Amino acid sequence: MESKILDVSKNGWNKYQARINSVIYVPPVFIGFYDGSASEKGNYEERCRLCMSYDLKSFESITPNGPILESPYSTHSVR
Repeated sequence: MESKILDVSKNGWNKYQARINSVIYVPPVFIGFYDGSASEKGNYEERCRLCMSYDLKSFESITPNGPILESPYSTHSVR
């Protein structure tokens, strides 16, 4: 059985879900953009965060202190 590609946080804004939506290759690593939410109530109000991988099999967050991108309007969602 393979492990998860990207785990959710134990606490914080993406403890409910973390979903990679785009990946770019910046040699020698793959940079992923992912969104997440703290609960099912925020499922459509996601913020953007970055992760990286050397093999596309496992990613690690490189923005552990919170989202790198959010809207200045209303719910701050970038979706």
